[in-house]
Amino acid sequence: MATIIGTPGSDFLVGTKDPDLILGLAGNDLALGLEAGDSIYGNQGQDILLGGPQNDLINGNEGNDLVNGNEDNDTVYGGMGNDQVRGGQDNDLMFGDIGNDSVFGDLDNDTMFGGVGFDLLDGNAGNDVINGNEDNDTVFGSEGNDLLYGGQQNDLLVGDPGLDSIFGNLGNDTAYGGEDDDYINGNEGDDFLSGNDGFDTVYGGQNNDSIFGGKDNDLLSGDKGSDTIFGNLGTDSILGGEDADFLNGNEDRDTVFGGQGNDSIFGGEDDDVLYGDKGNDSVFGNLGNDSVFGGTGTDFLNGNEGDDTLNGNEENDTVYGGQGNDIVRGGMGNDSLFGDKGNDTIYGDLGADTLTGNSGDPGTQDIFVVGLSGNQTMKTTGGQTIADADVITDWDRCIDKISLTGGLSFDDIVLEEGTGANAGSTIISVSKDFKGDGAGEYLVIVKGINLNQIDGTSIIDSNGKIGPARPIIVASDDVAVEPITTPNGILTNNGEFTIFVPCNATSDLPITYTVESDNGTATPDDDYIALSGVAIIAKGTNKVTIPVVPVADNITEGPETVTVTLDPEGPGFESGEPQTATVTIFDAVVTDKPLVFVTAPDPTTTEGGNQPGTFQFARTGGDITKDLVINFTVSGTATAPGKTNPDYSVAMPSGGTFSTTTGTITIAAGKTVSDLITITPTDDSINEPTETIVMSVAQKADYFVGSQSFATVNILDNDALQNTPVNARRVRRYDQGRNFEADFDTLKDALATATENDIIVAQAGTYEETSPLIINQSLTIRGPNAGLSPSTGLIAAPAVVSATSNQPVFTIAPGKNVTIEGLTIKMGGDNSNAIRYQSDPTNPNNNVVIRQNEFIGTGPATGGVIFVDFQNADGSSAQIIDNLIRDVVPQGNGPVSGIQAFRVGVATITNNLVANVKGPGILADTTKAGTEIISNKVSDTGQQGIQLAGGSATIANNDITNVNLSNETDRGGIRLRGSEISGTDIETADIFSNVITNSFNGIAVRDGANLGGTITVNRNNFIGNQNAGFYHGGTGAIDATDNWWDNATGPVVGGTGPNGIQGSGSGDVTFNPFATTPF
Repeated sequence: MATIIGTPGSDFLVGTKDPDLILGLAGNDLALGLEAGDSIYGNQGQDILLGGPQNDLINGNEGNDLVNGNEDNDTVYGGMGNDQVRGGQDNDLMFGDIGNDSVFGDLDNDTMFGGVGFDLLDGNAGNDVINGNEDNDTVFGSEGNDLLYGGQQNDLLVGDPGLDSIFGNLGNDTAYGGEDDDYINGNEGDDFLSGNDGFDTVYGGQNNDSIFGGKDNDLLSGDKGSDTIFGNLGTDSILGGEDADFLNGNEDRDTVFGGQGNDSIFGGEDDDVLYGDKGNDSVFGNLGNDSVFGGTGTDFLNGNEGDDTLNGNEENDTVYGGQGNDIVRGGMGNDSLFGDKGNDTIYGDLGADTLTGNSGDPGTQDIFVVGLSGNQTMKTTGGQTIADADVITDWDRCIDKISLTGGLSFDDIVLEEGTGANAGSTIISVSKDFKGDGAGEYLVIVKGINLNQIDGTSIIDSNGKIGPARPIIVASDDVAVEPITTPNGILTNNGEFTIFVPCNATSDLPITYTVESDNGTATPDDDYIALSGVAIIAKGTNKVTIPVVPVADNITEGPETVTVTLDPEGPGFESGEPQTATVTIFDAVVTDKPLVFVTAPDPTTTEGGNQPGTFQFARTGGDITKDLVINFTVSGTATAPGKTNPDYSVAMPSGGTFSTTTGTITIAAGKTVSDLITITPTDDSINEPTETIVMSVAQKADYFVGSQSFATVNILDNDALQNTPVNARRVRRYDQGRNFEADFDTLKDALATATENDIIVAQAGTYEETSPLIINQSLTIRGPNAGLSPSTGLIAAPAVVSATSNQPVFTIAPGKNVTIEGLTIKMGGDNSNAIRYQSDPTNPNNNVVIRQNEFIGTGPATGGVIFVDFQNADGSSAQIIDNLIRDVVPQGNGPVSGIQAFRVGVATITNNLVANVKGPGILADTTKAGTEIISNKVSDTGQQGIQLAGGSATIANNDITNVNLSNETDRGGIRLRGSEISGTDIETADIFSNVITNSFNGIAVRDGANLGGTITVNRNNFIGNQNAGFYHGGTGAIDATDNWWDNATGPVVGGTGPNGIQGSGSGDVTFNPFATTPF
């Protein structure tokens, strides 16, 4: 063995064939070890040290050295300085030592340490063990199955090809697995870790790490800290670990666990399984058919696209199904569950949950699942108090279903009308007679749907069987008169019952009933044609009528009643309330009066067309040798001649008269029909829906009004909307010239960008707007049922619009000319008018049109479903025409009104149907001459049917029944009083040709009211009114002549009953002459 020592200068030192000790001393030395196992030390200077064959020990010592072990298993130290260290062939041990070193393993299985400094370490070929040690190192495993350690500080670790194990150790490390199946552990620090190709296992370790799976199927775990993890490609398994993590599965079918902490989890593409685990997590399924579970904590889950299964699990969760047909479960706790779009199945599970289908798509169906839980502590999905029940917030009538679980059948549950805060809603509970756990417990509240709007056909029991229908019966025409024989034929006036069910029958549905006679006075076949005891509701319909046809017997008997009671149950039905209804049969009065009716021989006309519309009046019976003058009224959605911008002109036959609301026509002697009344539409350039003109026979002592008492001519528009794109979104906006401008998803967005006189058209669907809809332009808002009368039931799929709870749905800014038509408007509680307009006197000449809308939901505690107040602005007008307001439930059971029109110049309130509201039907206050309240149907109101408070109006041809159900003394079918808003008295009121039946009073004047104007009440039918035909509690003369008082002997002042005239002002009522037969 030789010892070779250099000089202080730069030496070239070469060893022998034996194991040598070579010392370079100072200077930049070149040392070659040759053969055998040499020990080489460079000492000072920038040395080049080469080991040669055999196992060498090489140390560069000081200076920036180049050190290479070459062949065999060498031990190589870079020493101090920025060294380049290479192991060469075979299995080497290398140390970069102090300084910023570059260490290369070359071939075979090397062990490498970077030491102090910013080192570059590359294992190259072989299965290497590499440790960066201190400072910020860059480590490459290169080929082979390498074990990499970053050591201290912030290191970059790259596994490259091979099955690598990578540990970041201390510091904020960046690690890449490279190809093949790698194991990566960031350990401490905020690390960036990427598995890249292969089936990788990646752990973030402590602190806040960013982890990416790369390609293939990876196992990714954040461990401690708030980690961000992306699965990228492949079917990955992701675990967030402790703390608040952000996890995203990205592509392919991933399984993601949030672990502890409040995590944000996204499934990405494809069908993922996502678990929030512990903590308050936000979990999003995104694309694909995902399975999403909240775990413990108050979680937010959203399935987004695809047919997802979501379960909030424990605590109070919020769960959205998103698009697609989803299964949404709340688990335990009081959860808020939303199906969103699609046909969703929503389970309340345990706890008091809020269930919202929110389909937003016409024709889609949500199924709400409630019932027995199988839990011994919490026996049902509801509980023992009503506060424990689930709440369904957006039931789509006759579309959505309730599914029962736990073996419950329809016979095991009870449906009842809610009270108090749940008034107008249906409460479903387990029957107290149920033989099992959960008897008497409350299951669910169907909000805003009363008991006559839902039945067993909307409920699926545990065996998949649909429940029974719930029919009710009303007397749709509660007066019948024995037929009258005249020289020209027989005059008939039949009564009618109607049986309703909430939803259209899916097959023919026979309803059986029994007929009872009041004290035996109305006898089948003797007094009326016997009823069969069964009525069939045809498939696809929800009602059937039963005519009561009186039999002429020439016997004076007085009123007789026919009472029909539905059987409690039968195949496919269980009866609801009202279960009984009554028709009264009156004796015939021999008369020579004719029966009058009206037809529309040409019921359709078009703007700019050649064929006008026509009306024709006819008579049968009576003395045909004499002229007959017939009175009629005019209503409908078309604007009549004499008003601003009329929609048509009228050509009357000789001798006829026509005004905006009334007219007369004469059938000449010897004729049974009148000459034609011709309707010619105005050819304007305005886009409008089909508009209607309705002529109705007015009552008069010279004739009877036949069953065909009105006829309709429809005006078709010739100004179509233009240039609508094929794939336009569901809300379309057009300019005044009818040209398409833009499309939107919500009405709110359309209103935000609208300009004056635009037309906004909503297609069929559900519009759950996030705030009240403010209309601050002159606009038309139109739904799919514009041009169709909602009270007929012959309408298209609706656009159902709702807004923020306890606020108006539509609010119209002062001074704007606005039309709202053809919508279904759903209210949401106290202060929630469906439409609200409140102007001020500084905004004259404005007009509001509200027509052919249907109003549903929970209305305000007081106030009106429709509320307009113009505050006496000059030139103002309101047209409220052909709307349907029925079964509106007020917040807190308060006296909600149907229509309130206050301080308006001219109000046109015609052809509306208002039924089953707690307050008045129609309120007009301080209206001016020209106001028309004509051809409305008002029934089943808690207070008066129609009220005029101050001002002037014509009130004609209205059908008012079963109103003032509260039986307040000075209220009636029609009520007159002074205004408490403006302080004005009644000026002129012309009240004629109305039918008021089965109310507390027929006409009522409020106690203490001063009627200083001209009041005429003529040619009205007062029938079956409990307290009085007329109640006058104020002062002022009233002309009440030529009325039918339900008795041929006329009224009795101070009397009680249908022909009574009562009140402190009864002496001011002039009633003679009176009608001796009904009109």
